[in-house]
Amino acid sequence: MGATDKYLKDYNHGNWGEEIYAKWQTPYGQFSAGQMNNVAYMQGESAPNFGPLNVNNSNVVDFIKNPNWKRRKKITSFRTLNSTYINTDGDAAKISYLTPEFYNTVIGFSYIPYSYNRSGLVNKRAVYHNNGGAVFSVYNHMEFDFAEMRSSLAYADFIENDEEYSAGLSIYRKGFIIGGSYRRTNTNGKKHIRTRNYDLPEFFDAYRNAEAYNVGLGYEVGPFKTSLTCFISKTKKTDFEDRIVQFSGEYQMEKHIKLYAAVAHVEFFGNKDDLTQNNQGYAFIFGTGVSF
Repeated sequence: MGATDKYLKDYNHGNWGEEIYAKWQTPYGQFSAGQMNNVAYMQGESAPNFGPLNVNNSNVVDFIKNPNWKRRKKITSFRTLNSTYINTDGDAAKISYLTPEFYNTVIGFSYIPYSYNRSGLVNKRAVYHNNGGAVFSVYNHMEFDFAEMRSSLAYADFIENDEEYSAGLSIYRKGFIIGGSYRRTNTNGKKHIRTRNYDLPEFFDAYRNAEAYNVGLGYEVGPFKTSLTCFISKTKKTDFEDRIVQFSGEYQMEKHIKLYAAVAHVEFFGNKDDLTQNNQGYAFIFGTGVSF
């Protein structure tokens, strides 16, 4: 199996790039190698996600600029986490393994030799950018008489960068879905984070001592799906914080045509003493998807 995808040169201007990987499904589990997300990202559970905007790594920044997330030309830098899934390594080249399912559980492992990637959070100009890491994950699904439950746990150690933990849970009952997830990152004695000198690239690495969480409620009946979600991300030692609340929906008109709609409100806080480092506003999105 092979696939190609794109990375973003700028949040408002797309730029195509390769994402090539291969998967082997065997009786002993799934093996994969190439430019793809790690096992924690693949198996992560989260708030329900319907409509044109993502809950994690939200597309709302295509419409409202976030001073804490920068990706343009040669700069990829972040002051806050943009996802409750572990995505620090982005789709950097890696090898991964997922076990066969046993007792409704799948265990995963990813090894990343070189963690810097255009879609990841590691700063290219920082001294640790050429280090790698390892990611471990556990996914479980259970069916009860009254509901279905899915959960995930993950741990990552990015060498001389940070340690990361994530957990997610979703419960489905009679068309309703309630879910959420949490992620924590910390340096734990690893590379020092500079947060005061605004001119240094390490300044943007405040995300390495941070947390993010989301929660949401979704409903689906027949061709209609809708969700209301909240995403909050903040750092431990700075003012940096992101708040995104969005209501999204989609409707399958017929086999090839789908309608989308969403409204979102955001509050992005950089340096609270500098208004140019803050932003807030609304986004309204309507669209049609066509598939063949």
